[in-house]
Amino acid sequence: MEEGENPIDGVVREILEETGYIAEVTGFIGTYVSVFRSDIVLHFAARIVRESEWKPNREILQRCFFRPNELPAKLRASTRARILDGIEDRRNVFRTLSAVDTWTDLKDIR
Repeated sequence: MEEGENPIDGVVREILEETGYIAEVTGFIGTYVSVFRSDIVLHFAARIVRESEWKPNREILQRCFFRPNELPAKLRASTRARILDGIEDRRNVFRTLSAVDTWTDLKDIR
């Protein structure tokens, strides 16, 4: 989020900047705190309204959709937990990650 930005506006802006999709927030999934690096992530559910122009850049080389059982093998534990919470339609989750966020396989987080 940018300074003074509403979290929902930040989500919509970030989705547009990073994917070229215009989206609307449909719900709040949860709060994820990484104590070891003073990081807080607010995770929202959103739906794509339409697509706008998007080009790969140094930060995002490509955009893709994955079926839940076909997620990339190499994801950080915190990222995988957030994805699974969204897939499983959880709401108002609060998770604290107190150890270094390592790369993990799907079987390790379930």
